[in-house]
Amino acid sequence: MIFLKFLLFIWGACWSSFITTMSWRYLTQCHPNYSSSRSICDYCEQKIKIILLVPILGFLIQGGNCKICHNKINPIWTIFEFINGLIWMLIPLCNLTDYLLFLVIDCCLLALCVQDWFDQRVSCLLFIGLVPLHWLAIVPSFNIITFIWVIILCLGYFVDSIGNGDIDFIVITTLLIGPTICMRAVAIACFLGLVYAYLLKQRTLPFIPFLSWGLAISLILQEHSSFIWF
Repeated sequence: MIFLKFLLFIWGACWSSFITTMSWRYLTQCHPNYSSSRSICDYCEQKIKIILLVPILGFLIQGGNCKICHNKINPIWTIFEFINGLIWMLIPLCNLTDYLLFLVIDCCLLALCVQDWFDQRVSCLLFIGLVPLHWLAIVPSFNIITFIWVIILCLGYFVDSIGNGDIDFIVITTLLIGPTICMRAVAIACFLGLVYAYLLKQRTLPFIPFLSWGLAISLILQEHSSFIWF
């Protein structure tokens, strides 16, 4: 069991590395060098050695700096890889169908995270990939409480300080998995976002990555729902 969890962690980190790289190349497609099959340094544009492309390990080997130009590597990629590895290791999936469904969900979540983190805009088409959440939900998804919660959330579209993409994310996940898991995910996301903003002295932050992590944590906690009170 421990070995399987370890393999899932490696898979999650590698999957994150691949999807986030492809998402970044999509965002920067105007740069001709990003059509290359090999990853390059963002600063000196030199090709990176294969051993240094290993998720998490490559960042540690380089000490957080490019071996060629010595510029600092953005740690967010390694953070994405590590967190995604933990999610795959801990998420309660029961069979092959669950793993395949979550693969689609994770792909879209990672792409949304990269878009929001670097561009503060997201593609609405990626939200379609969250539909399999409905089959992974542990509780019935739609009732009168869900309806009321969605109506309240829609008021957020009139608040300038909240991104429409964030509201889209919360509304769609509420409709798919119900308000209980979603409200817990939002609470966790708010806590993580506040910690990040406080430690890095940020006045604004991309919220979808925190919502994604909050959603994953909420799904993990739902497996142990008898031990939590909300």
